[in-house]
Amino acid sequence: MQIIDFHSHVLPAMDDGSRSTEQSVEMLRAAAGQGVTLMAATPHFYAHREAPDAFLKRRERCLSSLLACDLSNTPALRVGAEVYFYRGMSRTEELRALVLEGTDLLLVEMPFEAWSSGMLDELRQLRSLQKVRVVLAHVERYFQRENDALINEAMEDGFLIQCNAEAFRPHFARRVWNMMAARQIDFIGSDCHNTTSRAPNVGVAAQRITKRLGEDAFSRLQIHGMHVMGLEDI
Repeated sequence: MQIIDFHSHVLPAMDDGSRSTEQSVEMLRAAAGQGVTLMAATPHFYAHREAPDAFLKRRERCLSSLLACDLSNTPALRVGAEVYFYRGMSRTEELRALVLEGTDLLLVEMPFEAWSSGMLDELRQLRSLQKVRVVLAHVERYFQRENDALINEAMEDGFLIQCNAEAFRPHFARRVWNMMAARQIDFIGSDCHNTTSRAPNVGVAAQRITKRLGEDAFSRLQIHGMHVMGLEDI
């Protein structure tokens, strides 16, 4: 079975993730050991710190240093970004260049506060003006009374959902399990930053999902993810 890790910080010395090419290779090999065949490298992008073109130049340097290593028997890499939400992002044409390579998918990290209807309107404008499909990163982190209705609204409005592998712990929020059972999750990512405290763990999530929801639940998710990304096979 093909397995996608849709969210990672595996590029060396790019953000608060991997600190070196050696650590990046270790992360990739750890992911491969769990069956991951495609890893999305999605470093943090903060518009208040850096312009998109400067970010892209840095990303290319970091990617080149990693590709110079021996990456045999590691997942295929596609580069993108984890774009932190900000007012006015819908009018930043350069954000179109931060979609996941080969797709029109833009991973967006929402603020760690109560959402507002205005935030969803900003994302709708982003989708419309920049011709991207918005993927909401690690949605399980935002479960709270103030956000529940807006999360439902976002899903009903066609925004795509990514959850982190760590959310699929036996006694984590019931909602993430309900969403998985209802096929409301589009992607799972490890959000890995290193090989210790925040290591690749999609394989662990696969085991837990299979145990709780049946043998086909995780494979259905992966097939769906491949379809959303426009992939027939990896």
